[in-house]
Amino acid sequence: MKHYLLGCLLCFLLAPLAHAGEDSKYNFSWLDADKEVYVLQNRTFRKDGSFTFSLLGGMTTSGAFSKGQVASARFSYFFKEEWGIEGVYSQNFSSENSTAEALQAGLSVVPFIRKPVNYYGAMVLWAPFYAKLNAFNGIFYFDWIFGLGVASITDENNKSSFGTNKSSSEEWMQETSTGVMWETGLRFYLSSSWSLRLNMTTIHYQAERAVYNNETGPKKWFSNYDLLLGVNYSL
Repeated sequence: MKHYLLGCLLCFLLAPLAHAGEDSKYNFSWLDADKEVYVLQNRTFRKDGSFTFSLLGGMTTSGAFSKGQVASARFSYFFKEEWGIEGVYSQNFSSENSTAEALQAGLSVVPFIRKPVNYYGAMVLWAPFYAKLNAFNGIFYFDWIFGLGVASITDENNKSSFGTNKSSSEEWMQETSTGVMWETGLRFYLSSSWSLRLNMTTIHYQAERAVYNNETGPKKWFSNYDLLLGVNYSL
């Protein structure tokens, strides 16, 4: 028992000396001389105090009767390594998909369509996960980032055409709503200034739904999902 307590005491006293910092690295004699294995705590690329400008493009995946592309510009600032803020502006280019065209051509029915025009807003960013991927004889560093905030979204709808036999593209009206915006994305580092970004941005908002012949019903929740890929530049 005495030896056990002595051993525990020695482990407690020597533990601080065994702490591995971010600049520490292990020396494996069985590896090639030019190989270095860094500890997990090592963070090669930092975000703390950095400004980042992002340009992204992709597609809008929401809407049963619409399709479209989206272009987005973003500006973010990380005031801590794991916390930051981001401003977002996105322009959507949507049109009716083949399902909507088939309904109008085959059944002479105009479905109710809401398609996004643009949106802008701000989010708080949280980056809890920083990881390294060893592949193709190289190490790739990336962050997994989450965001939550508010947005103003403008969309087009065909309430005046819904339930008629005329083309849904004859009359469109725009409406602006305020909603909840959230995102999740991966940031792959190429250098200290440049990185790639794979992102999904979602907005949930309430707007009036069409009932029949230009009548409106109670508000319901609509969602817009954008899948984006782009590049970041950090200062």
